Amino acid sequence: MPGLTLTVTDVWVAGGLRRTTVIVRWKAAATLLDGLPYDNHGVHVIQLRNRKVISIEVDEDSQAVACALERQARSGLTEALSAPITS
Repeated sequence: MPGLTLTVTDVWVAGGLRRTTVIVRWKAAATLLDGLPYDNHGVHVIQLRNRKVISIEVDEDSQAVACALERQARSGLTEALSAPITS
């Protein structure tokens, strides 16, 4: 999403180097191609083992993302409705 700004509002870390959990709370904002604003917020829960990421869980307003991508596509950004990248 061109022009997307992510602002991290909170970060919590628990555990040590062998088992670490990081929680990141954030806000997202952009002006879409149709001139209207896009706003969202969410949380990432990141699990690390021995300093390597083993999982990322995302909680955000997925309906807001879907609507914004549809608006972007209607405004000419055709890749906004491309299939997800899976590999």
